[in-house]
Order: sequence, then C-alpha cells, then structure tokens
Amino acid sequence: MEPFNERLKLAIDGESVNAFAKRCGITEGSLRTYLSGTSLPGLDNLVAISEAAKVNIEWLATGKGPMKKEDSQRYDEDLLKAVIETLESYWVKEGKSWTPSEKAQWIVSNYSIALESDLPKEESEIEELIRASEKFEALMSQSVELILDPVKGKSFRKRFKMILKKAFAPADSNKEDFDCLVDELIASYVIRKRMVDGSLKYPVKDEDGTIRLVDFKDLKK
Repeated sequence: MEPFNERLKLAIDGESVNAFAKRCGITEGSLRTYLSGTSLPGLDNLVAISEAAKVNIEWLATGKGPMKKEDSQRYDEDLLKAVIETLESYWVKEGKSWTPSEKAQWIVSNYSIALESDLPKEESEIEELIRASEKFEALMSQSVELILDPVKGKSFRKRFKMILKKAFAPADSNKEDFDCLVDELIASYVIRKRMVDGSLKYPVKDEDGTIRLVDFKDLKK
C-alpha cells in the first residue's frame, strides 16, 4: 500500500501546491511537509484536503476503499443551456464559422470554466468569459508555435511566462509550481491541437516488441 504522501499526490492531481493549499484553507508550508512525507495532517486538515480534492477520507487516511466520491461531479443543466445559447448567439454576431468539433470544444471549455467559477447564467457574464477565452486561445496559439521553435523557442518561452505571470499568477506563487503550470498549458495545448488536426501520434508496442507510432484517431479501430 502506498504511503500517505503518495495518496496525497494522487488526490492533488497535478494542481499547484500553492493553489491547492489555498482551496483547503491550510498553509502551503504544511501541505509541502505532508507531500514530502515528513509529517501527517491532523483530523481538521485531513477533512479539508479530502473535501477540496473530492476524494473519500477513508481512502486518503488509510488507502482502503474507493478513491473518488461517487457524487464528486457536478452538472448544471441550466448553465450548460445558457453557455450553448450564448455561444451560438456570439458566433452569429461575430460572423464566426466553426466546425462541429471546434464548437464542441468551445462549449466544453467554457462550460467547465463557468461551472468551476460559479459564474452566473446571465448572457453578458458568459459572453465576457467567451471573449476572455478567445484572447487566451490566441495568446496560446501565437506563443506556443514560437516556443516550439528549436532555435528561438527558449527566449520566447521566457517572454510567454512573463505574460502569463502578469495576467494570472498571484504575487506569492511558487516559482516551481508556476513553471509546472506553464509546461502543462503548453503540453495540453499542443496535444489538443494535434488531436484536432489529426497529427497526434501514439506509441504502440507490437507482439514482437517493435514500437511504432499510430494516429491517435486510429487507436479505437
């Protein structure tokens, strides 16, 4: 059975230590000692961690039982309808033409953000979110292509980090955590882009041990 700090890493699921600690209402220093395995949380902090991570407290404390709570996912039908209606209206008003796949991606992305941020269902609030998403998407598109350049990528990545930090990172954010966030944003964007344009490859091992790359869309065939 894995030790507590390994279960805690699974529960945090890649979120920055600083952000997760704030959501739990505990200090970042305390959380880091739990992650390093040098100390264990008291009951109050254990409850706070399990609630923030939406995992069963018995699993978190002992490793027994299922990890996830059965009712961990939320669904707001009215908010989803509002997001879809606002997006459709916005696309018509702005004269935008998207493929069904692109529309689905925008709906999923904006609904997820609106749900997590408890955004009101007013059209103006949702449209503001859509516009912000488009600006962020444009920034990612322009910056990632430059960052991936084998010659100039390093200098562009530094500039990209400065822009993101100014726009999104809190003043007391941990440098290591923020670097990880930037890496995750770049990786997720590249993967999604490769999935959309059909160029995403996945390693597959044949029976004779040979490893070959196949198109992601062909994996389920």
